[in-house]
Amino acid sequence: MLKSYFLATFRSIRKNKAFSLLNIFGLAIGIASCILILQYVSFESSFDQFHSTKNRVFRLDSKSYRQGDELDQNSNTPYKLGETLDSAYAGIETFSRFHIQYYGAVVTYRGDDLRQERQFFEEDEKMYFVDQAFFDMFEYKLLQGDRQTLLAEPMSIVITESMLDKYMPQVENPIGEFLTVDGGWYPGTYKITGVLEDLPGNTLYSFDFLMSIEDLLKNNQSAQDNGWGWTNFQTFLMLDEGTDPTDVDEQIKDFYNERNKEEYEAANFRSDLLITSLNDIHLNDKTQEAGGVTTETLFFFLIIAIFIICIAWLNYINLSTAQAMQRAKEVAVRKVVGAVKRQLITQFLMEAFVINLISLVLALAIAYFCLPILSGVIDTQLQFGTGILPIYWVYFAILFLLGTFLSGIYPSFILSSFNPAVIVKGAVHGGRRRFGLRQVLVIGQLVIGVLLISGTFTAFRQLQHMRNSNLGMDVERVVSIRGPRVFDDEEKMSKDLKSFQEEVKQLAAAKNVAGSYAIPGGDYNWGTNMRRDDQTAAENQEIIMIWVDHNFHEVYGMELIAGRFHSKDLRGEEAQVVANETVIKNFGYESAEAAIGKKLRTGDNTFTIIGVLKDFSWFSMKEEATAVLLNYDESGSNISILLSGNISETLTTVRSLYDSYFPGNPFDYYFMDDFFDRQYKADQQFGAIFTSFSIIAVAIACLGLFGLASFTLKLRVKEIGVRKVLGATVNSIVLMIFRDYVK
Repeated sequence: MLKSYFLATFRSIRKNKAFSLLNIFGLAIGIASCILILQYVSFESSFDQFHSTKNRVFRLDSKSYRQGDELDQNSNTPYKLGETLDSAYAGIETFSRFHIQYYGAVVTYRGDDLRQERQFFEEDEKMYFVDQAFFDMFEYKLLQGDRQTLLAEPMSIVITESMLDKYMPQVENPIGEFLTVDGGWYPGTYKITGVLEDLPGNTLYSFDFLMSIEDLLKNNQSAQDNGWGWTNFQTFLMLDEGTDPTDVDEQIKDFYNERNKEEYEAANFRSDLLITSLNDIHLNDKTQEAGGVTTETLFFFLIIAIFIICIAWLNYINLSTAQAMQRAKEVAVRKVVGAVKRQLITQFLMEAFVINLISLVLALAIAYFCLPILSGVIDTQLQFGTGILPIYWVYFAILFLLGTFLSGIYPSFILSSFNPAVIVKGAVHGGRRRFGLRQVLVIGQLVIGVLLISGTFTAFRQLQHMRNSNLGMDVERVVSIRGPRVFDDEEKMSKDLKSFQEEVKQLAAAKNVAGSYAIPGGDYNWGTNMRRDDQTAAENQEIIMIWVDHNFHEVYGMELIAGRFHSKDLRGEEAQVVANETVIKNFGYESAEAAIGKKLRTGDNTFTIIGVLKDFSWFSMKEEATAVLLNYDESGSNISILLSGNISETLTTVRSLYDSYFPGNPFDYYFMDDFFDRQYKADQQFGAIFTSFSIIAVAIACLGLFGLASFTLKLRVKEIGVRKVLGATVNSIVLMIFRDYVK
């Protein structure tokens, strides 16, 4: 009997090749899309799940309140916090601190032969200072070295496999070799003590170099600090086996409030310490630094996957029921020779299963060949089938079997319900009919399609709005060059930097040049709380500060609306700053003009406002307006050049000048519009993925609609012929055909 069902199924497929192909191809695309979405969701859900310690590792965060109102949650902590908690509270096995190599550094490998020298600038997010306990918490695979002593000795460094290939491709055993680090927090010559396998894409950090936190703490800033003022560290705790995280969370919650009791009470301020599980950081990070994919985003993509597969199954139902007229005689013959309704239902369900199974095989092939495209969109190398959690495969199998059954059961009942006597009389027809389930299903498809098109349009417009909104500055045709990191004499380097900028200014295509220690769309130099000099600490406001030179506002096209900008000839003895309009609004000044000459205070430091700039967005348009102060410094680690004319030719000349002034430093630059747009990378990825799958869903719906319309036309050929004989025009016939679908 089973063999008979299979033979009948393949006979039906061969007989109705066009509609079978439409069914199989539509289902295959739908299933392939589901597999790709499943792969993406699994990848984003799998961050740091390969660490066996994942359930015991927690990041320390703090949630701040002023006058009972929540201010923010952030992961910045003092470097003393970890060791203090470790010794004072039960349940903590160990801790590790992280500190990024802000502003990056130049890394050089010289080897025994000068011809082997290799030198590159490394971005700040590629270099971290960590504690030795880092290697107990995070189980990245070690290829060479002793895990227990990787950063035990001073001036040691651990690199990844790709950095080994980059700096010393001919060296088989790099342990004991040396890398020179210029720039950053603690420059010097570091000894390689370990090589890690390249980090997978599904991990919190993407470093290539790890250095000891003990070397960082030799920095001058540490010598001037008691361990609680230097706060841009991240601190992780690893709890003892069996410890309830809630108990630790409750123990440490009031740590900051108790330690700073008098200061906090005077400022009507509160800061609760809390722990965030390593499992939650990627998708459920509540801090200001959070960004990118969230649990809600992944749920949204799963909904799209369900939409897509449902559209494909609706196509199958519509096309199968539409073929009822052609299958009617087959059903009549089977009933006449003794087939009962149960057997007919089983046959048509088997047919649905076989078509879905063929579609599944084809879908796996489509997904396999399309996976590199998805990998390119999210900028991560995905391996087909790997990383998908077993539970997702279970969900997928249940969905596939349930969908196959549901998509096959309705056509089965329709086809098996025909009365042989009625069929013989020719009473079954497939022309125009009343509003039925098929029309409901078509409408359902189109509604889903319209929803997805609307969502795609909205996402696209939102991204365009963020990228094209007025920033309050002009980053077009501005090129930023990293300042030198390799030098022996800081005073000489500073003089050479000024001379270099002056020579660049003489170039015909260089309209202006400025130096700064941070650039728009990047980081900032100092974040603190300030108040007017006539206010109390309870009225502090968050503010950021950037050090720039006197040309900065002209290079970036910032509009001065009151006072003056910095001038190297008009500096006073006290610190002077230029504020943006958000500062004026936040601190309650009546106008920009009224703020000129007013003082802002933080701790023992006082700053006088000498100018006000029209509001500008230092960060992306996704964030609220930021209060920004621009302080003055003659030099800077970034050199911004406003260009006109032939950019390529000008950059070649600038490179020659740079090499002559700063030999031994790599020439590294980027266009500021591209650099600023990097902040929207996650949004661009989301938009690209969402748009792609929305297009697929709409295409499947249109494919089914095309098949349904074609089949309906085939059944109405005689009707159309009669209408034409009676004088109907082509336009009237087309209008008649489209009328139901337009409705």
